[in-house]
Amino acid sequence: MQLGQICRNGVHPEFRNLASFSHSIEKGYLVLFEGIVMILLGTYNHPSYITRYSPKSTYDLATSIRGFLNLPEITWRGMNATWSLHQGFLNLVVTSESKCWNPACDRMTYSWSKRPEPTSVYRRMLREPGNPLGGYLCAICGTYHRCHNGELPSPAVIARIALRFEARAKAGADVACGTCGRLESQFSKRHFMGRDGRKGYYTRKHRVHTDLPGKLLCPPFFEFFEKGKRERTDEEVQILLGTTHLVTARGRGETIRCKNPACGAIEVSNTPPKQRHILNRRVRLVLCPPFNNYANRGSLRNREQVEATLARRMQEEERERAQNDDAAASRPESV
Repeated sequence: MQLGQICRNGVHPEFRNLASFSHSIEKGYLVLFEGIVMILLGTYNHPSYITRYSPKSTYDLATSIRGFLNLPEITWRGMNATWSLHQGFLNLVVTSESKCWNPACDRMTYSWSKRPEPTSVYRRMLREPGNPLGGYLCAICGTYHRCHNGELPSPAVIARIALRFEARAKAGADVACGTCGRLESQFSKRHFMGRDGRKGYYTRKHRVHTDLPGKLLCPPFFEFFEKGKRERTDEEVQILLGTTHLVTARGRGETIRCKNPACGAIEVSNTPPKQRHILNRRVRLVLCPPFNNYANRGSLRNREQVEATLARRMQEEERERAQNDDAAASRPESV
């Protein structure tokens, strides 16, 4: 853009030296210096021109810096259409190994291409987000730092978290829950709305509780242990799995049938929630409401017994309705 301005007819360029150095410096610092000069002189002032090399965030940065320095507003479009740092800032630390910035941690951090193993254990994070020249944190310290408002973990916390990372790495890609055996891929994905308005989805991962090192738990069992400080019994596990399978089958539109051999009633798709089939905790079978009530009382009646009970209830309701009608007819009419 500068070349286009200089080559116009009638333009006489007058070049000036903005800075001089007594020894050679990295090219990246020259590019950084150029960006600072662009902001001070107001030559980077074309926010409607958004490209890969001139994103909106760079214009916002230039505006905020000029506002902080109380520099006069610029009304012209400027001469620069590319943010200088996109021309190549060479950061040698990015591709080299470095010790974790946390003094309590002795782990090494690696670039993405030089990891000893392709696992999240060797992922590293910036000590100060947005500062690529700052130190790096290992995956353990970086995750803790991000989730605890900038606090760094102690050696005891690092050792406890390391067990969780190691258990996760050994389990493989599609992890199975240590209690119920369900895989992560069997859990439905959850949708979310980002801050920028974009929609996305994510899968809730299995986790390792601090009090159960080395054992991965799916979200329902992890939350149960977190609240109750105990694991579910085998009976509770089977009940939860049965209820989960029933809900999943209902969501997929599968046929849900009463498991009592004497019934076999099919749940209709538009059945109200209180009249739907349910997993009976006592007998661990999917039953329709009438047989579920009988199972809760300690017995599973056959079809003839159920039909006789329903017929008796209908007769009692008809008798009560007839008595109410006779009582209403015998009352004297009010004047």
